[in-house]
Amino acid sequence: ELAKAWGCDYRTAKKYFYQDESKPPIRKQMPSKLDPYKEIINEKLKLCCSYNSIYKFICKKGYQGKYTILSDYCSLRTLMSHLLYLHQMTLIP
Repeated sequence: ELAKAWGCDYRTAKKYFYQDESKPPIRKQMPSKLDPYKEIINEKLKLCCSYNSIYKFICKKGYQGKYTILSDYCSLRTLMSHLLYLHQMTLIP
């Protein structure tokens, strides 16, 4: 259960659980293949471009990742913008 909470292997969690200092292991964040293109992607999303057209565009710019990574990122961004819009609409009297 600790391993799931800390996001590590159960053996690693066990190791730190039985140590005097109970610190969860620090995981390094790996840079995403999308990181250099996120600004372009966000601009294209504001223009209501399709995910496929964004994918083709950034591939021409040198993107090496797969469509699924882009699609997941775009879906999350779109969902967040819709939720933000709904939240703002409920705050307006």
